[in-house]
Amino acid sequence: EADEPQARFDAQRRGNQQTRHHHRFAAQIGQDVAHDDARALAEGRADVWGPASSFCLERRAFLIMDASLDAGSVEDVLSEINSLRIGFVKDHSGLYWPRLTISAGSGLTRDIDPSGSIAGIMSRIDSTRGVWKAPAGLEADIRGIRGVAVQMSDPENGLLNPQAINAIRLCPNGIVSWGARTMDGFDNSGNDDYKYV
Repeated sequence: EADEPQARFDAQRRGNQQTRHHHRFAAQIGQDVAHDDARALAEGRADVWGPASSFCLERRAFLIMDASLDAGSVEDVLSEINSLRIGFVKDHSGLYWPRLTISAGSGLTRDIDPSGSIAGIMSRIDSTRGVWKAPAGLEADIRGIRGVAVQMSDPENGLLNPQAINAIRLCPNGIVSWGARTMDGFDNSGNDDYKYV
């Protein structure tokens, strides 16, 4: 249903308002539903990002966003970035791409949005190194996954980073979150105070 993503967000918001020590908030819609329902929920999440980003601003939290399910290449995610910046608080949100590949049992794999794993990295880096350390780089390895849906080259990463698209890369030490820019952190945005997470 069209209202289901908003209802899930409202329920999650009520639960988070009761918790005093939330520093980061990941709006994950469709990660724990049947695969057939994931596309419908993922398409509806863009409608939730505006209210979710306002909530993050109010609570000093951070919205971890996933690119659309159709973003299967660097060109695809670059083509959607400008429309994603419209209608929400950009300095309290970040976009991560590509999707992650996990084991689906019986030797099968499936791709999932990266927001849940990125929230785990943020929590791990915050607790081990402190909030001043960016949740990116070789220390920000993503554990418990099999791969990335799209492997990119250094030149391709060089196209994403200036647009504040946080790449997830295959590196010698594993798969890592290679970027830590906010949606307002694109080159020449004029907002250097909130360029990074």
